[in-house]
Amino acid sequence: METIHRQNFVDSCVSSDGLKKDMVPRLRKGDRSAKSVYIVFECSAQLRKSAIETLKLYIDFVCCRVKEYIEPMRCYRCQRYGHLASRCKLKEVCSVCAEVEHNHNECKWQGQEQCTNCKRDNNEHYHRADFWDCPAYTKAYEMEITRSTLWYPPVTGERGTLVEQYVMAWVLRACNQAGHLLMYVSPARDAETYIDVTLATSKASWHVLNWEVVEESSSDHRLILY
Repeated sequence: METIHRQNFVDSCVSSDGLKKDMVPRLRKGDRSAKSVYIVFECSAQLRKSAIETLKLYIDFVCCRVKEYIEPMRCYRCQRYGHLASRCKLKEVCSVCAEVEHNHNECKWQGQEQCTNCKRDNNEHYHRADFWDCPAYTKAYEMEITRSTLWYPPVTGERGTLVEQYVMAWVLRACNQAGHLLMYVSPARDAETYIDVTLATSKASWHVLNWEVVEESSSDHRLILY
């Protein structure tokens, strides 16, 4: 961490000790025998902003590419996206064969692999639920990167950052308010997210009164009323 601080943050207000606290390695991805791997760090908002702006990090004589790590939350119990197994009340579903009441470690399926999420959405489903090119994963990822803290999700995604830049460039206000239903619910009702935003100029925003999200809707996006 001292090397990272000296080569990247010595001119910033972040101290070497502060970097150790605010930049914690959490995950290593990739083949350990490969020449390069991905290291996922959990960091403070200040360090995240700096890393995204420069898109690089120097470590000794190596210039490492930096990008925001976005991974949709998938339940290892029911395989659906949007919640954790610790909070899941649905039946256990195998990530290999899409059958219920056993997990992949107990699976004795000899046929073709099947994805329960894509099968439920009537998509091509002959792959595991954790397949990297799974259509359900792609959809969950698209939802994830659209997030922005301007309209109250806990983190800002890659696409959300672009929307934030647009909002600031045109001096707009996000009229969303905290404490309401989430705007989007998947057709299978297995995932919800903050994805819609009400934007207005500063003057027009004063006319956006009693903003709320209501359950009644014929779409997978809930109605926003004001």
